[in-house]
Amino acid sequence: MSPLLQILLGLFLNLVTLAIHLTLVTLSLQTIKARLSIVRDRGGTLAKMAFILLSVLILSLAVLLEAAIWAATFVSTNAVESFKEGIYFAIVTLTTLGYGDIAPSKGAQLLAALCALAGLFVMGLSTAFIVEILRRLEAD
Repeated sequence: MSPLLQILLGLFLNLVTLAIHLTLVTLSLQTIKARLSIVRDRGGTLAKMAFILLSVLILSLAVLLEAAIWAATFVSTNAVESFKEGIYFAIVTLTTLGYGDIAPSKGAQLLAALCALAGLFVMGLSTAFIVEILRRLEAD
């Protein structure tokens, strides 16, 4: 795949990834906002922990969906051999772990780099989301 095509496809997938993540975070915040005061005012430590765990679960599901989209792209562009390998590579790349045990084909390295760029934004947004939940749980 040409470098220009990799960049264009990667930027498009960045937009898709961020749109999915922002949509789920926004919907989650709206839903959480309605129930937050109840948990904060009447719930104990276990209720707060459950609330945080639910928030993390929502973020994890978002990342899995986003990784599946990247994995399908990696497979369709022959960057990796199978969907299983693609989803593993996408999760490792999106979460910025970058183990290096699986590498994309030479013709998809820019695409993989843009997946990592999407991961920086997604992980930053996820961190901000959890911090906001914690801040709201502890607000007076």
